[in-house]
Amino acid sequence: MRPYYRYDDGSQGDFRVSFGFGWTKTVKTLIVANALAFLVVLLLWQRYGQTEVNQWLGFYAPNFIRGAIWQPVTYMFVHGNLWHLIVNMLGLFFFGGQVERQLGRTSFLVMYFLSGVFGALLSLFQPGAAVIGASGGTLGVLVAFAVLFPYARILIFFLIPVKARYVAIFLCFVTIASILGGSSDNIAHWAHLGGMVVGFLFIKGRPLGRKFLAFWRARQRMMHVRRSAAEQAELDRILEKVHRDGISSLTNQERDFLNLMSKKYQDR
Repeated sequence: MRPYYRYDDGSQGDFRVSFGFGWTKTVKTLIVANALAFLVVLLLWQRYGQTEVNQWLGFYAPNFIRGAIWQPVTYMFVHGNLWHLIVNMLGLFFFGGQVERQLGRTSFLVMYFLSGVFGALLSLFQPGAAVIGASGGTLGVLVAFAVLFPYARILIFFLIPVKARYVAIFLCFVTIASILGGSSDNIAHWAHLGGMVVGFLFIKGRPLGRKFLAFWRARQRMMHVRRSAAEQAELDRILEKVHRDGISSLTNQERDFLNLMSKKYQDR
């Protein structure tokens, strides 16, 4: 039997989160990629120095402004030490699978990387050392989990059950308080805030996004119908003119239109 704990998600039944085998292939791939990247970065540190590597692979505002456009993504795979890596990967391990099952693989990856990228861009307000780590993406996933399953109980220190929404609110409060207080604890609070904002808006905006997509598709279908009706009317007019006056009576524009319609219907 695989290990799990239960929590009330607000529905009639219970909801299970697996500790051992509940993660998805996408989450597993992200964790393995981060672990391999950590080993590569360790080697680069030995050769080029930690500060130099972090300023080129992490998010370092002066280099980013000078054209290091890869940094908002690569910084998510650079971690300062093994504990830094483990904490972020634990967040992905415990929450990523359930969020991906709700969103689907593509939407989950878009949200994860968008959380990290937006967190990096907000870090422009926090000048100083290079920003590194997957915290922005991981916190985006955690907040998304809290929005999707607000009554889920998270075991703090594996002992104290706290509802997911309260954990998310607490982390947001601490992050904003640290930013407003001008904290100098060497933590990328702006990146954390950016990730949480994206995680929240991504989930809350899904209904609006679906409505916009449905509206856009309906509009495209309507425009296609209108174009088809207009094209058919013009085609009928030109063919009637050919029947009445002969093909030599057509203008260059009318000939071009006939050629276009002929090619269009052949393609169909």
